[in-house]
Amino acid sequence: MKKLPSQFYYKNNRLAQLRGFYYAVKFGSLSKAATALSLTSSSITMQINSLERDLETQLFEKNRKKLRLTPMGKFLFS
Repeated sequence: MKKLPSQFYYKNNRLAQLRGFYYAVKFGSLSKAATALSLTSSSITMQINSLERDLETQLFEKNRKKLRLTPMGKFLFS
């Protein structure tokens, strides 16, 4: 059986990664994005982490209170 490259970590589903990213930006919160998508916060986190790994860039400045987009995150969202 052929092993998938690590870049396809999140079930080889770029659409799910982008959807998680979009809703996290739209609501400014991983938990609100998860609720909107009927997922868990950890699923959204995995999607975004996988997207960041695939794109080899950081999309959010993470702190406990609020998500803030990096310049690359702003570019992707636009």
